[in-house]
Amino acid sequence: MAPEIFKGLKDVYLDTTKSSFIDGQEGKLLYRGYNIHDLAEKSTFEEVVYLLFYGSLPTQQQLQDFDDTLRANRRIPDEVIQVLDLVKASHPMDALRTGISALAAFDPDVNDNSEEATIRKGIRLTAMGPTIVGA
Repeated sequence: MAPEIFKGLKDVYLDTTKSSFIDGQEGKLLYRGYNIHDLAEKSTFEEVVYLLFYGSLPTQQQLQDFDDTLRANRRIPDEVIQVLDLVKASHPMDALRTGISALAAFDPDVNDNSEEATIRKGIRLTAMGPTIVGA
């Protein structure tokens, strides 16, 4: 009997995906059909993120545009900095989680769950994550 697939976050243990494939018996991990070891050796972080979001490796122009978009989205709101100041004595992972949660208050797409909005959210989180870590 096939496992039940849950949608949403509550009680999610597994779901189907097109973005990755894992075969623990064979020791394989693929992102969009590419072996993770090949990506780690030959691709940049930004190229792999683009691959995960859009399903293919970027052209040189697409990579430049994507990098520009990431750079344009690195700044976090001052209010999030204030929240991070409140938890500065916390474990770094707790502070990161808190900062990312606080970003939801400033997300223009917070109630939009379309694929396009989800990609925009992912781009913003990818861009702002390192800023939160460094704050």
